Amino acid sequence: MVQRPQWGLRLYRTFAGLRGILTHNLFDPKSEASLDILRQLGSDPLYVRLCKAQECFCARLTPKPWRCGHRNNSIRYPIEDAQAAARFKQWKAKYDACEGGYATCRFLGQLGSDMIQPEVERIIELHDFVTKCNESLALA
Repeated sequence: MVQRPQWGLRLYRTFAGLRGILTHNLFDPKSEASLDILRQLGSDPLYVRLCKAQECFCARLTPKPWRCGHRNNSIRYPIEDAQAAARFKQWKAKYDACEGGYATCRFLGQLGSDMIQPEVERIIELHDFVTKCNESLALA
């Protein structure tokens, strides 16, 4: 943010690294300029490729199951039959019970400009609520 003081960045700690949300502007996830920004910030190369291929920026909002003491879901979408639906419902109930005690990330602070675009503000509100980033919970 030193090189671009007019930019705003919300910074979060995740279980395995850092997450950032640029707040001062909207970006096109498939543009080379946006992908260059991700690369300059040291983003995971796989994440950069996914942003371009899926034409969106994404971030995990809920804890990974194995990090909160649950097994990974083995039921694939679309769910094929009633048996698989029942197994998924059972898996989801157990996951919901264990993930409640964990946060997905922790808010560290705002860097650079305090400017937040209205569209970005709505995303931040949802992100921060679902990830429980302002709660004193273990990261998973």
